[in-house]
Amino acid sequence: MDKSSKHRMEWKTTQNLPKSPLFAEDSSDNSDDDDLWLPCQLERRNKSNFQQNEVVGEQLKKEGILLAEKGYFKEALTKWNGSICHIPKDFTLHEMQAQALMMLDKDMASVKAAERSVALNKIWHDGWHTLARAQLNIQDPTMALKSFSRALHLCPSEGDIKDELLSTLILIKKMLRPRVLDAEGNPEVEHDENEHDALLHEEER
Repeated sequence: MDKSSKHRMEWKTTQNLPKSPLFAEDSSDNSDDDDLWLPCQLERRNKSNFQQNEVVGEQLKKEGILLAEKGYFKEALTKWNGSICHIPKDFTLHEMQAQALMMLDKDMASVKAAERSVALNKIWHDGWHTLARAQLNIQDPTMALKSFSRALHLCPSEGDIKDELLSTLILIKKMLRPRVLDAEGNPEVEHDENEHDALLHEEER
């Protein structure tokens, strides 16, 4: 199986996640379910009766993907957490965890999962792309810009990465520039599309 194959869930804003048929309780966010996404504590499994099994790990990974595609993100995370116990160096697992955590608004955990992914494979552009999005969610556009830049360097043909990089650059410039007020004391309306196009032309030159 090609470890770099793309198992990327569709990026969309999800309202009212569907109730899982596997869990008795609703999948609403709460602080009691952190064990569903925390990295696998291998020392708990390092018993004489536990052996890593790649086949089991791949099966749990596939089951997690199916659950995530249906919107059951917490249940998917549980499957992937189990999968990581068997195939801990599969960087795509950590990246998918990061995506699911973003969908559940667990932003810092998402950053950590994406960081594990890029630590395992520093030349996979999808991992850097997901890390950049997670960093934006924790309001760290400077680090996000660096991650977008790394992703674009690894895959220059990916239009989404370029667009998001330029949008992040515009965001940083806005944060740094002084606010301009009109005659009535209101902030002047800025034209993001023109600035985006100008940056795009500058990037192409």
